[in-house]
Amino acid sequence: MKTVAPCKIKKHETIFMNKRSTLVLMPALVSFLLSVTGSNAGAIHTIRMDRDFFSPAYLEAQVGDTVRFVNVRGTHNTVSISGMIPAGVSPWRSRLKATYDLTLTKEGVYGYKCLPHFGKGMVGLIAVGKQYNNLPQAKSTKLPAKAAAVFQKLFRRVPQN
Repeated sequence: MKTVAPCKIKKHETIFMNKRSTLVLMPALVSFLLSVTGSNAGAIHTIRMDRDFFSPAYLEAQVGDTVRFVNVRGTHNTVSISGMIPAGVSPWRSRLKATYDLTLTKEGVYGYKCLPHFGKGMVGLIAVGKQYNNLPQAKSTKLPAKAAAVFQKLFRRVPQN
């Protein structure tokens, strides 16, 4: 039996082949990973907590998006309002003066407030997805007068189903 001598490849040829293989395989790998994990990792939206208001006070987003509440100045937090979040969504309450990330897990409207400034009307609304099944309940929630007046304006911005 005759043995075959191993091929001799120069070092620079090996590097070239590795780079070439990487360039050829990388798009396929990226495509595969996106198909497995989903191409929409979710957008990040920023809501500023400033003086006595949220900016923006109204936001449209999608399930899987994250809302980042950032304290700009003053003593603020974000707290979900009972009766104004979709069924199955856990209520939240951030610490005062802290940045807080909220991942949106269900379609519907999410009403929130700044606890120290709720009576002054520091509230906001996030409309998630296209189905707002909890909107009638959110609209009927009892609120302080200034907060109710702000929510009346915000509810008008929610797209009609």
